[in-house]
Amino acid sequence: MSLFKCDPGMEISGNLAISLLVNLQAEDFQPFLEKYGFADVKPDQWYSYQGLLNIFKEVSGQPGSTFNFVAVGMAAVDRYDLPSQIASMSLEEFFLNVMPTLIAGQYRNGEPTQVGVEKVAEKHLLIKTASAYPDDAAYGFMYGFARRFMRGGRFTLRYDENHTRHDFGGEETLIHLTWE
Repeated sequence: MSLFKCDPGMEISGNLAISLLVNLQAEDFQPFLEKYGFADVKPDQWYSYQGLLNIFKEVSGQPGSTFNFVAVGMAAVDRYDLPSQIASMSLEEFFLNVMPTLIAGQYRNGEPTQVGVEKVAEKHLLIKTASAYPDDAAYGFMYGFARRFMRGGRFTLRYDENHTRHDFGGEETLIHLTWE
């Protein structure tokens, strides 16, 4: 999967688009939202995924884009409604059993973000992701869910420094999640 590119005709749900764009509502980004048809997103409609990726590409050229993308991922989690049986899971249960399939229903007509999670050791998970989004957006998404499922506990999330990230040409990005 290439950065900022998706399958032709691929769409994203309005609900997910709103969640991803909530942090980009600043005045500086409004022209991008209008340019790509995201100025007035409805949660129950479908939108061009490539259009959303084009917004992310434009934002990537702005100063501080790393922080913007992490914030976008975290904000998306804050707005993401989960059924009570999922919301009550432990962090490990959620990441191993739900995270790999969570986003698939939010896209259609193409291959969505790929996420794999494996248990490396007690209280240590390895998250593998390949996405058209920048790695920092995926990092923010994972951070947001880790924070949500730790329920106030301490955790660490870090890129694997011994592996080339997807943003820099690697096949996938590896993120380590550890907790106490």
